[in-house]
Amino acid sequence: MSPLRLTIENGLFRDSHGREVTLRGINMAGDAKYPSNPDQPSHIPKDFYDGDHVDFHSRPFPEKTHIFISQD
Repeated sequence: MSPLRLTIENGLFRDSHGREVTLRGINMAGDAKYPSNPDQPSHIPKDFYDGDHVDFHSRPFPEKTHIFISQD
């Protein structure tokens, strides 16, 4: 089995054999999937099932995320 190490060449991920690797998906913490409004953890039962009045604005990432990702 080859080592599980990736390198970056010309903006592409490569494995130890030089093959291009495509990464798919991203893992997020469980709290990133909660609504932003109301800001309430899932263990608090009040209005837990009131799905008509929730907002996921800025979840899982804030609106300004693209600024930080695009920085070199």
